[in-house]
Amino acid sequence: MKRLIGISIKKPRIAVCVPEELTEVEAKAFSEAFYQAGAKTVYLSSMPLETAVTSLGEQCSVFVGITWSGKEKERFCINENCPHRIF
Repeated sequence: MKRLIGISIKKPRIAVCVPEELTEVEAKAFSEAFYQAGAKTVYLSSMPLETAVTSLGEQCSVFVGITWSGKEKERFCINENCPHRIF
């Protein structure tokens, strides 16, 4: 990428808030998905999104909250331009 556009892009540190009942296999899958998407570091946490933002705010540049009810999955983010913004 650096060769194509002439600048290097920093990889983000990502905090992912996941449900407490997440299995080890699901946690590994979430981590791997974010690493493959280009994350430098992935923090998985079962704390609520608002709490993660307050406690990890300076360490992370991207926050993602993942919740689900049965098989229905939803994604939320706090990026200003994201249509799923929750606050």
